[in-house]
Amino acid sequence: KLDAFNNSGRGSSTTRYFDGADPEDIWVVKSAGIDPSTGKELFYDLNGNYTYDYSYDNEQVCGNTRPDLEGVLGSSLTIGGFTASVNFRYQLGADVFNTALWNKVENDIVPFKDVRDLNPSPMTSRFIQNEKTLTLESVHLEYQFFSDSWIKRLGLGSLRIFADARDLFRLSTIRAERGTKYPYARTIEAGISLNF
Repeated sequence: KLDAFNNSGRGSSTTRYFDGADPEDIWVVKSAGIDPSTGKELFYDLNGNYTYDYSYDNEQVCGNTRPDLEGVLGSSLTIGGFTASVNFRYQLGADVFNTALWNKVENDIVPFKDVRDLNPSPMTSRFIQNEKTLTLESVHLEYQFFSDSWIKRLGLGSLRIFADARDLFRLSTIRAERGTKYPYARTIEAGISLNF
């Protein structure tokens, strides 16, 4: 079943499942780049020899999507009734198969390779990039009114106003298409909390 799954992913997925292998490895044919004399892509076979012939049999591990280092840096400040907190997420050293570069640039109307070759470029290590990211993951601002006279006149014990924002910006070493699904969904919320 795993062999059938692996075979079905050839040409559309970089994930392969083998006993003892890391499921986060990126499996593609290793590329030697575009030969400037012919405009054709050169590949490596499993013995490290150059070839113009693309073959799934030459797929090998060319990267890993697991980052070398990742974490969150945050800070919070409270002065009187005002509170602010900020959290940044960072990630270093993850390999990414840049699908936008492969699909939307390389295989668009005019390919970068030999313009006479209208066949789509295969998935190779040429499209694997090392990613470093910094994301402003969350910002929280709030102000709490306590014993102000106007709050008491309204019959309230306290009043709190707040605003939250997520994914305000994302810096990355890879230029990729931003979608509308997580983790690129920028959200901003605001609210009022009343205590009687």
